[in-house]
Amino acid sequence: MIKTERTADNQLSPALAKLGENIEISFTDDNTIQFVMSSEHKADNIFSPDIIQKIFAQLILRANGFFTKEMSLQLQNPANLHIVKEESFETKPISSWIIISGAFKGLFIFSYENKLAEYVLNRFITDQIGEDEYHELLQDMISEITNIISGGASDLIHDSMGNSILEVPVTVVDNKLKCLCDQAEFMSYHGLTNRGYFEITTMVSNT
Repeated sequence: MIKTERTADNQLSPALAKLGENIEISFTDDNTIQFVMSSEHKADNIFSPDIIQKIFAQLILRANGFFTKEMSLQLQNPANLHIVKEESFETKPISSWIIISGAFKGLFIFSYENKLAEYVLNRFITDQIGEDEYHELLQDMISEITNIISGGASDLIHDSMGNSILEVPVTVVDNKLKCLCDQAEFMSYHGLTNRGYFEITTMVSNT
């Protein structure tokens, strides 16, 4: 059993602050994160269309490859890479957040269904572990998976957009977070394996 940790705002606030002053972020009591853009906010401050397509495509390929090749899972929708744009979305119970900071700023969110994350952890951990250890190991493992999937995007981001870096992932366990945007939208890829869902989401300006 994963124990509940209601510390998402404390975990995410320092990382999200690196998006810059032109994006205001607020947390509410119902686990909603509100992103508010200033009127001066430009689309290329978040993601320019050609770059985000390249990065997003690479993240999708790397995520699919990790779960099918490294974890020996079957992808249920390999011929239907369905990418949707949404004004709001809710993360899965386990999510890992990567902030892009520096000359270029952006946000990637990797969400995992509980049973998928637990399956992957059990592939690596064969010894009996306590509940307190389980929560920490699960958090560490999800952060590492996110690093593996996003690793190939780091060079592409730096080469395409100058001095920008992928920050260390911030992983939130057992908290579903609803995300809302003002003057922006979310682009999401929904992956389905035979052991559960995962999602990759990014925030793009629609102004």
